Amino acid sequence: MHAAGKLFPKADRAPAIVPITEGGLRRRIGREPALERFAVGRTRRINSGFYLSNAIELTNGRSSPIGERR
Repeated sequence: MHAAGKLFPKADRAPAIVPITEGGLRRRIGREPALERFAVGRTRRINSGFYLSNAIELTNGRSSPIGERR
């Protein structure tokens, strides 16, 4: 698919998606001033065919530190 994608002009391509670990995302959320009033709630790994992702819930309030896993 990568080779086929090179046939199209760059303007027609989707932006690159760079994978990040759950821990890395938690650290970034913890450093973001706009998100300081939120806490990470539930997390869930999603595997559906070729689709792999993690869902992370942000809850209102700092009941648990962002860096901790539940």
